[in-house]
Amino acid sequence: MMGDAMDYEEWKFGERNEGTTYALHSFFRKLAQGVGPSLGIILATFLGYNAVLGPDQPMDVALNMRYLTAAMYLLGALLQVLSYGVIYNLDKKTLAEMEHDLKERHAAKG
Repeated sequence: MMGDAMDYEEWKFGERNEGTTYALHSFFRKLAQGVGPSLGIILATFLGYNAVLGPDQPMDVALNMRYLTAAMYLLGALLQVLSYGVIYNLDKKTLAEMEHDLKERHAAKG
């Protein structure tokens, strides 16, 4: 997918910025890996989780934690559908057209 995204950028804007694209991808992946667990801890605390109690949480907290787990999976799935459907909306026809155009450009440059 990264290669297709870089080809798309070159196709649309005439420049290929592989270094910038990979650097931004790496930065945001690491940012998400740092923020994600923190967000989970904040949400668990908001739902009443008490770290001092360990596994002996009240039943309503345990139930809320199960709902939180399901909600996080649902949110992740919705974000993926939106990302692939709206942001990364390259279908086979567009990819074929893009490949053809880029080959022509590269051949013309020699």
